[in-house]
Amino acid sequence: MSGIEVAGLVLGALPLIIHAITVYADGVSTVERYFKYEIPLRSLHRSLEAEFVIYQNTCEELLNGIVKDNEERAALLNNPGGPDWKKAVLEEKLKDRLSRSYMAYVGAMEDMKDAMLDMKKLLKLDKSGKVQLHPSSKFRKEYHRLRFSLKKSEYDGLVAKVQQLNATLRTLTQQTLALEPTRSKRQIPEFDTIRNYAAAVYNLICAGLKCGCPSTHGINLRLEGMMKCSSSAGLPPFRVVLSYSSQVAAQPGTPWTVEAVDIHPFQVQTCAPPTKQHQSLGKKAAKKVTFQPVAGQASAPATNTAEPGPAQTQNLLQIKNLCQTICSIKGSCIDTCLGYLEDDITKQRLSLHQPRESFTAQTVPSFLSLHSVLASNATGRRRLSTGHRLRLAVLLSTNLLQLHRTPWLTETWDHNDITFLASTGSADDFRDPFISRTPPTPRDHITDNGRVPTARPPPLNPGTVLNRPLFALGILLIELCLGQPFDELRTRAGHALMPVASAAPSDFVVADRLLDDVTAESGDRYADAVRRCVRCTFDTRKFDLEDEGFRRAVYEGVVAPLEENLLDFNGLVV
Repeated sequence: MSGIEVAGLVLGALPLIIHAITVYADGVSTVERYFKYEIPLRSLHRSLEAEFVIYQNTCEELLNGIVKDNEERAALLNNPGGPDWKKAVLEEKLKDRLSRSYMAYVGAMEDMKDAMLDMKKLLKLDKSGKVQLHPSSKFRKEYHRLRFSLKKSEYDGLVAKVQQLNATLRTLTQQTLALEPTRSKRQIPEFDTIRNYAAAVYNLICAGLKCGCPSTHGINLRLEGMMKCSSSAGLPPFRVVLSYSSQVAAQPGTPWTVEAVDIHPFQVQTCAPPTKQHQSLGKKAAKKVTFQPVAGQASAPATNTAEPGPAQTQNLLQIKNLCQTICSIKGSCIDTCLGYLEDDITKQRLSLHQPRESFTAQTVPSFLSLHSVLASNATGRRRLSTGHRLRLAVLLSTNLLQLHRTPWLTETWDHNDITFLASTGSADDFRDPFISRTPPTPRDHITDNGRVPTARPPPLNPGTVLNRPLFALGILLIELCLGQPFDELRTRAGHALMPVASAAPSDFVVADRLLDDVTAESGDRYADAVRRCVRCTFDTRKFDLEDEGFRRAVYEGVVAPLEENLLDFNGLVV
């Protein structure tokens, strides 16, 4: 039985016990021999009635915020122990809200339920908790038949237990509510740590791909969910898929086509020494395509020394030419450390690991852009399911905060930057979206520290787009909702605006016009998140994602609602 279900049972049991005591107090008042029990029973009634009100208030406080509205809360409180108390989603919300207090809370609830059962036994109530007195029989006769307890002293210990448990539940609830705002703030990750690390990953990969190949390579970062960490060492590995050509479709006859690597902060003790096969650079590997678990491969043993010596450090390969290293990868390198990249300026190191999943040599891989998936005239168009669209909306909004002003994300990012690795031909291809980039060429402007600066577009026009990257996210969310690229949606919205517009409407006007369509298609919660992106309607002094207050507002007003939408779709919220 779940904790929330026990809470409902206790809420329903207390009024029955209070009613039974009232009936018995009224009964003893009719029999002179039992007059002495009336005052103690009335006192017991008052004590339990006060505890019931306290307990009811505690339940109401706890339900506020985990049920949708006042009607749902009232339905629960007015029907304690009913079917609504048995919903698994309510238990999940309770567990999430109570956090580390959950087990203590459930334990107190169980003890409270046991106290109610003991009182029912003393009162000789039936299985439904009702008094078993026959209306036509005299009270004295019924007392001798049932032998229920009339002595207040037999109830005092149970009442004291209820009072103690009630105080515990009230304290846990009040502490939970008091800590909730602080916990909410702590849940927002250290975006600066994530962004700095993401930028380092990009810069080191670009440095490693200065190989002089005739083709410009492609760098594709898998979009991850919200990362919570206090330092880069606590970050999960970044999955990067490298392609020999930055073109959407792979070209035949190339030294390699597509290769995936997992990137970690450099830790010598976690890296297996590279095998001879990938130390012999320059050998061509077979073309590889779809992710597939590799059977029968044993990873090389990892060194387990806390502080490795020079010999162990020398066993690791510093990757100078990432393209050549990829050419040398063989199956035996699966799940081992390929080596490390080092920044010449900062000396920061990142280790590269070949993941357990490899590519098979059946078909040539290709990347599908989000634009090509959405375009109505695309050949062999494949549609995104509702679940994939909602998940992608969460990932895009999350990664705006995690990758903003890094080389991965431009100020005007769009559907051409978001890609999918088409390998299986099934809906699974849309599960892992990537953001795609190409390394800078020698003609690109490089700063003194060897990095390509993030371009800052000209100032925005006041009264229209207040934050360009956020507005770009709004456009992407509109496209996902309505299932078409923005240029096609512009045509649709443009016809409606023609009578009032003398010139082609701006992107802002078109996006604003489409908000009603988004509401009709995906509901208020999704539409409100999009509206905040387009109109930048946040109660903040600044509208810059460099500002912590604005980032928090975007997280709470855009990311969190989209996460709730996805959970709702997956059946975790009713």
